[in-house]
Parts: sequence; C-alpha cells; structure tokens
Amino acid sequence: MVRDDPASDHPKAEDFVSRPARTPPTLDLKAEAVADTPPADAAPAAPETSASSGDAAPFETDTAVASPSGLEAAEAPFETKSAEQVAEEALAPAAAPVPPARSGAGAFVAALLAGAVAGGGVAGGLWYALPEKAPAALPPTVSAPAPSPMDVSPLQSRIAALEARPAADPKALAALSERLERSEAALKSLEATVAGLKAAPAPVPAPAAPTAPAVPPGLVKTVDELKAASEAARATLAAATREIEALRTAQAGLQTAAATAASGAQQAGAQVLALGARIDAVGPRLDALKTQIEDAAATATAFNRAAAGLVVLATFRDAVVSGRPFAAELAAARTTLGAGAGQLAPFSAAAAEGFAPPAKLAARLAQEGATAFGALAPAPATPSASLLDRLMASAESLVKVRPAAGPGAIDAEALLKAAVAQVKAGQLEEALRTLRQLPEGVLARLSVVRDIEARAQAVRVAGTLYQQQLAAISGKVP
Repeated sequence: MVRDDPASDHPKAEDFVSRPARTPPTLDLKAEAVADTPPADAAPAAPETSASSGDAAPFETDTAVASPSGLEAAEAPFETKSAEQVAEEALAPAAAPVPPARSGAGAFVAALLAGAVAGGGVAGGLWYALPEKAPAALPPTVSAPAPSPMDVSPLQSRIAALEARPAADPKALAALSERLERSEAALKSLEATVAGLKAAPAPVPAPAAPTAPAVPPGLVKTVDELKAASEAARATLAAATREIEALRTAQAGLQTAAATAASGAQQAGAQVLALGARIDAVGPRLDALKTQIEDAAATATAFNRAAAGLVVLATFRDAVVSGRPFAAELAAARTTLGAGAGQLAPFSAAAAEGFAPPAKLAARLAQEGATAFGALAPAPATPSASLLDRLMASAESLVKVRPAAGPGAIDAEALLKAAVAQVKAGQLEEALRTLRQLPEGVLARLSVVRDIEARAQAVRVAGTLYQQQLAAISGKVP
C-alpha cells in the first residue's frame, strides 16, 4: 500500500500521536516563471509493493512513467509503453497542472505542495491499476523429453518441407519491405506528435468546462494497430528471411550436385571415347562373325533342304519298291532334284499304276517260260507219217541235242526256274543276268523281261538318288 505521510502519521504506527487537523494552505495562482524541472526534494516517495509480489520490476517502470512532472516519461522508448500508459502520460499534466511559481519562498512551497498532491493522486491511481494489469503467473515450464540422438525423421521432414516449399516471390518481399517502411514512418510520425503534445504547455482549463484528453482514443487505437501490424510485418519478414536462407542453402546443394554431375559427365565422356576405340576394334570381328553366321545359315538352309529331299526320295524309293502308284512321290522328287530331275523321266508311264511286285513278276515269268518252252517242242508225229518219222519224233522228245559250249550247254528250264526264284526274292539284277543265258527263241517270247528291267531300273535309280542325298547331308560325296 502506498503511503504519502510519515510513519508517525499512520494510525497503526507505534509512535502515532494525534494532532490537530492542518489548515489548508492558500495558493496564489498568479502566473509566474516555472522551473523546467521540479526540485529534487519535491519528488514523491516511491509506492511500496507487497512482499509476496514477484513482478516488482515492471511495476517500478510504470511508477516512473507516472511521475508528477510527466516529462521524464518521454525519455523511455515508445515501444515499451502501451496505449493506456501513453494516455496517462498525456493526461497527467492536464489533470494536475503545476501552478506557476512565484519568486521567493512562497512560490517554492506552493510548487512543492502541488507536486506532492499530484504525485499522491497518480501513485494512488497506479496502486489500484497495477494489480489489474499485473501479468498472470506463468505456468511451470515442463521440459520436453529430449529426442533420441538417432531419430532424424523430424530433420528429414523439415528438409522435405523446405524443398517442397515454393520459392519466395521477390515482388512480394519488396512490397512487404515497403509496407514495413511506411508503417515505421507512420509510427515515428505518431511518436513525434505525442512528444510534441507532451512538450507543449498544457492550457489552463476553464472552471466549468471538462478537461479534454490530450490524445484522442482513436489515435491511441490507431497506434496500437500500427504497432501490431509492424510486429506482424517484422515476423513475416523474419520468416521470409529464414525461407530465403533455406533456399540459398538448397541452391548451394544443387550447385554442388551439378558440379558433381558435370565431373561425372566428363569422366563418362572419357570412358565413352575409350569404349569407342574398343568398338572400332571389335568391328572387324563382328564382320567376321557375321560372315560365319551367314555361312552357318546357308549351311543350315542347305541341310534342311537336303533333309527334306532325303525324306522325299526315301518315300519315292519305298513307293517304287512296294509296287503302289507313285505319281505324287515322283512329282515331289522332281521338285527336290530340280535340274537333275531328267533321270526320272522313264518312270512317268508307270507312275499311275506303279511297278508290279516281285511275286507277280515271278508268276508271269514262270507262266511265260513254260509257254515258250512248249512252243519250241517238236510237233507230235501224225498217224499218216511214216514209221521213220514217228521214231525220229519220239527220239527228239526223249533226247535233246545241245551244243557242247555256250549258253546251250546249260539246261534252259533250270535257268528259268532259277530266274523265277531270284525275281520272287527281289533280286532283279541277278534274275536278268540269268534270263540272258536262255536261248534267243525262249528269251524273245518272255515279255515279262521288259517289266522286270523297268522295275529294276526304277529301284536302282531311286536307291542311287537316296544314297546321294544321304551323302550330301553327311558331307561325303559318293
């Protein structure tokens, strides 16, 4: 509690002595020269604060602002005062103006009393105002648990956010800086206005008219708004500055990465040149390999063609040997042989029906041979023939006269039987050699010999072509 009387005047003091009431002094309000600063002994006592209050420093600052003279408050920074403090400073001289002092002891006493009254009033107002404006006790600070030294996810998240954040607009920064400069200029102008209002002598108000405030409430509100806007602009500018620094750091990292990439590109270029020389050296080898591949492809094509021809000729040979029609096989063989298909021309006549099988040819040979031998036997003697003719005919039928050497020395019927057996076994070449030993008269009567020769020739040609194709595949020329 603030007390402006000595300790002996307090009712609860131990040495309190009742004394008669003071006679109010008479003040002479004649205009005289007033000193710029009050005497040192005219300063009021500082208000006392409760021992339990922990915010003594801010309250002492407010008390100093509300000094009786009201002039020392202008020396404090404008940013540390609220709008209400500015209003109180502006209203203090008007509410309790110091009367002009007269020359001599009377003026000094009057000024001292007026200062004491004004100081007591201001101190009392501050005593009631300060508890309302005292800041609330801060809650106990609880320290957050320290992050794990190995946990880098928050840092990675911030880096990712900085990289994803768009670049700051220089025009926006320039506009923000211009706005901040205008706000600071307006704030300085208001400070100069308030300082001028403080320095100006307060007019003596008329007794009947109420005292008007030195600073309009609208101006105080405007000052607060400008201060808030200035603080917001400064915070925005600080955030933009931090973003610019982060962008500069990212730009430096990108420049380092670009330099590293350029160095890598140079090394890669040298490696490409070395690789080009190696490729040039590999070129001839690739050409040789290409030639080998083409040769292998040609060989494979020829092999495939030879294999297909081998299958066709084998089918043609089987058709000829089996005795079935072979028109389709003959056409395929001609296509396979190409220019060499002329040797298949003699077989075109028999392609529709095929060559007779060996068993059928053997049966025909035996039948035609018997017929031939029967035709060459002597005719029997007629009843009208003489006895000598009949004896000669009987003798010729019993005894056969053959030459001593040559084909006639061999039994013709035995040769025919041997030929029939060879034909039946499929030994056509051997059968033909045997049949050529028969007498000309008998051989001329055997038409089956021509069929045997045709079949033997077809089998021989088909077998030869098959062997040649097989030799071509195996790489051997017969």
